[in-house]
Amino acid sequence: MLMAFALVFTTINASHASASNTFKLKRTNSQGASITQNNFIFTDWSEGDNGVDVYICNRSGKDFSGCKKIISNKDLEHANVIQNEWGSQYFWVFDEGNPKNGAKKWCFDFSGKEAKKSNCGSIPNNNDKNSYVTTPSRQGYTAVQGYFLKGGSGVQSGPNKIFVRKDGKKDTIKTLDVGHKDKELEDVSVDVSTGEIYYTVVDIGKKTLYLDKVTDYKLPITLGAAGSNGGSAGQDSDRVKPAKPKTPQDVVHHDSKYDGPVETNFFGTIKEDGKGCGIYGTIAYIVDVLTFGIGIVATISIVYSGIIILTAKGSPDRVTKAKRRLMEIVIGLALYAAFYAILGFLLPGGQFNGQGCAIVHTQNISDIIT
Repeated sequence: MLMAFALVFTTINASHASASNTFKLKRTNSQGASITQNNFIFTDWSEGDNGVDVYICNRSGKDFSGCKKIISNKDLEHANVIQNEWGSQYFWVFDEGNPKNGAKKWCFDFSGKEAKKSNCGSIPNNNDKNSYVTTPSRQGYTAVQGYFLKGGSGVQSGPNKIFVRKDGKKDTIKTLDVGHKDKELEDVSVDVSTGEIYYTVVDIGKKTLYLDKVTDYKLPITLGAAGSNGGSAGQDSDRVKPAKPKTPQDVVHHDSKYDGPVETNFFGTIKEDGKGCGIYGTIAYIVDVLTFGIGIVATISIVYSGIIILTAKGSPDRVTKAKRRLMEIVIGLALYAAFYAILGFLLPGGQFNGQGCAIVHTQNISDIIT
């Protein structure tokens, strides 16, 4: 019994001791990486070798353990970026460049199985404004709730920095000096549940990957809300000359209000204005459909009643019923016309008040949502 207890105790301690913020790479370098709600995902990659390994680990804070390979020696080009939609079980792998502008991309689930690209969520825009840095090399990036974080590195000669800015705005909100000057910063991630910023650095000489956390700054986001979370861009093909950093500016965070298109299964793509215009427009659309339907039914009923009258051949009962039906149809049409006119004036999406909701063609959605 005592021996069994000692064995269990030793096993628990060994398991606990295995948690660390470092990983000995089997190849040479790690480019793309990202934290998720409970995991840490990263690549193991070698210069000049298109074969890439991808690992997933259990994560608690910046410590991770139980790493296992889920993708082995797969041709993912440079495998610069891993991007996870917070809370989902899928992740992107991006090649060099801007994934919004032609860079290769692959979608996988947490078991390493390739999945439909629609499962992997939004794609960050690694354009010139978002990727501007004042260090020699552009590195990792992530997009979270309207913010864009971009890493910059001195390529193992310092400094390693993270630039925080509003998505699409070149001016920085905050510039973070994250140290590790003898290592190369590779990626940036954000814990959407806490606002904490994580990043990875690699000591290429020792073939070791480190996951670390910014301790003196948190991203001013809506904590716990859904949002995409990316990883490393790796080393971009271009270099930028060092420049004097802009003075960090404080930011007042305001919750964003979505005013883009809303896709529906039956009523097309409707532009929502945040005031219920999309709902009113849908109701108006339904009323228009009913109007056409009622008009068709009424026409058929009138023709049918006329036929009964013409073929009654002296049957007064049939003529009386047909005339009554005609009268009921006329009264019904009059009441519906009044109902339609009232709705047309009352509904913001109606026909007679000049406040109709915009209907967005499907091919223009990509121009509206960025």
